[in-house]
Amino acid sequence: MIDIIVLIIVVIFFAALLVYFMPYSIAMFLVNISIIVLIVAKANFDIKKDEMFSYYMLGAFITSIMYIARQAFMPFFRYMRSFLIIDFVQALLLIFVFAHLSKLVYVYSGDYGKKFVKKYVKKQK
Repeated sequence: MIDIIVLIIVVIFFAALLVYFMPYSIAMFLVNISIIVLIVAKANFDIKKDEMFSYYMLGAFITSIMYIARQAFMPFFRYMRSFLIIDFVQALLLIFVFAHLSKLVYVYSGDYGKKFVKKYVKKQK
């Protein structure tokens, strides 16, 4: 039952996006829809299989900070807009990137921390 409800919401969302993009161009619609589909599919896999929900929440937090301080990052947002990417898709893309960067930092800092502790314990003995 939930699958049907989610499917209805997705269809309504894509229809709303189509109506939003009609004055602009079909290229803008295709670029944004393809990015949304790719990000949502990968994020769904990451959250279910890799248990990255906390990293996506951190990515959402960092993205919200970027949008609050929008004037500082305006050149980046204009650059993304020149590639026909709307604000909603920019936010999804930033959440995705920050989630994977935070996972990368956590994994490598954890490995480095373990190696450092092992070396330190060896020196103490």
